[in-house]
Order: sequence, then structure tokens, then C-alpha cells
Amino acid sequence: MKKIKPLFDLAELLTKDSSLVSEIQLAENQPLNYLSQFATILQERGIDKPVPELPWLAMVDGLARRDLLIELDWKDDPEELVSTALQLFKGHTDYDSISKQLLKIEPFIDEDIEEFIPQLNRKLESSKVQLIWLDIDSDSYPLTTISLADLTAAKQLAIKAGYGKIKS
Repeated sequence: MKKIKPLFDLAELLTKDSSLVSEIQLAENQPLNYLSQFATILQERGIDKPVPELPWLAMVDGLARRDLLIELDWKDDPEELVSTALQLFKGHTDYDSISKQLLKIEPFIDEDIEEFIPQLNRKLESSKVQLIWLDIDSDSYPLTTISLADLTAAKQLAIKAGYGKIKS
């Protein structure tokens, strides 16, 4: 059973931009209008009609439009993940420390991104932030950031909502 309120709460944890909740609400309550308004990005995902995960995808794509999420392809390597993390944390008050921690990591080129994210997050713990993956059941990795203090709540909200999972 999917529940929209926890998804709204999750969106509010991930951004202070309240218009994202409006986009998620549109995807939930008026999916055809949402499909029409965001047709280009949804067509890139192969979506041309309402799907049960549309509110989750609205949150993912909305975060990307706000430059708060970057989607990596499964073929990208861990070095690209480090570069993406640095880009997502730009503007963070502790960016210099985050940057130093991440640049110390020596990834293996053939290491899978999914296996590498926990290693990267261990380095970020001292800065009290984490890189999270909003799973869209695809061969890509939609990545965004969250404070370490909000991570457990965010994962619980995603489970309660039932639209998708957060991995870290």
C-alpha cells in the first residue's frame, strides 16, 4: 500500500523547496497532467502513461531539476562517483573537509558503484553527511545528499511511502 504523506515528508527532508511537494502531489493526484508537464524527461525514462512509481520519480526528477541530485549510469566508475559527490556537496558549510576526505579515497577502477557507496559514506561520517541512492529500479544511480542525522528517518519514510527505496 503506497502512502503519499511520508513521501511529502521525505521530500521536505531532502530540500527546503516546497514546490517539489507540489510536483509530487501532481504526479499522485493528476498523473496525466504531470506526464504532460514533464513529458520530455519522462520519455527519456520510457514513461508515456501513468505508472505506480510516478510520485517517486517526480521526487527524483524534481531533485535533479533543482541541482540536488545527479544520476549516474551503471557503467560509471567509482572515480566518477567521487566527482559527483564533490559536485553535490559543493556549497556545504564543511565542503573543504568533505573534499579532503573524498579525495583520499583510492577506488578500484573495476569496483561497482553500489559496492563503493558505503566506503565513500564511511569517509563522510566525520562531516555528518551521507550520499544516498534513490533506487528507481533501473540501471542508474540517482544520487543526492542528506545529513547523517536525517538518514534513518529518510529510509523509514521511503519504506512507509512504499514507492521506492533509499540505499546508502
